[in-house]
Formats: sequence, C-alpha cells, structure tokens
Amino acid sequence: MWKIPKGVFGMKLYVARDFGGGLYLFPEKPILRTDYKYWDGDNWFEIDQDLFPEVTFENSPMEVELKLIEK
Repeated sequence: MWKIPKGVFGMKLYVARDFGGGLYLFPEKPILRTDYKYWDGDNWFEIDQDLFPEVTFENSPMEVELKLIEK
C-alpha cells in the first residue's frame, strides 16, 4: 500500500502504457521489459486505459504528480 508521509501534500508517480494499450501507475520509474513489451516495477496499479490518452507505449513512462487539495 502506498502512503503519503505526514506533511507531504504531493508525490511523484509514473504512468506507462504497455504495448497492448494497458495503462499502469507506478510509485517509482518502471523499467521496460523488451522481451514482452511491458513496463515493470515493484509496485503498480492498473488504471482505466482511457485516462491519459496522450500517454503512448512509445513515450512511456511519463512523470505525473498526485496532489492533495486542502479544503
């Protein structure tokens, strides 16, 4: 499970699309497994592949930032 440390209001993540179109979120920069054309890392979450349409297999991984919005 990912935890944001107390006092931190954002974190850097990576989003990557595999050759088949699947989209994944990683807490650390993933590495490309060229034999099977997918991105790999210790922890990952599969997310809706319709999110981030600008992310392609060719330009993956891309850095994103998750921010908490205080009310």
